[in-house]
Amino acid sequence: MGNVATEPIKGLGYVLLYFTSEKLLCLNHVLHVPGIRKNLVSEIVLNIVVTNNDKYIFSRHGSFMGFGYVCNGMIRLNINYPFIDNFVCMASTSTSNIFNKS
Repeated sequence: MGNVATEPIKGLGYVLLYFTSEKLLCLNHVLHVPGIRKNLVSEIVLNIVVTNNDKYIFSRHGSFMGFGYVCNGMIRLNINYPFIDNFVCMASTSTSNIFNKS
């Protein structure tokens, strides 16, 4: 969460990301945490290449997936979701493991 707050995990499932580049990516084992206000994707899921002007190129296993840009201190993915209003997917990095109880 970025602070000392915690939120319970309510479920586990999958999410389909449909990029504006018309590439479709299925993310498996996605945690559903209703208390988090942004949809986050870890950097380990997508390879990120930085271009000039804070624009980003995303790939998966060497294949181009789509683009993104900086918005409010995070990287916003260019995602198409015509059937879901105000859907936003953000990218984040972390070295912590939520399943590590040590």
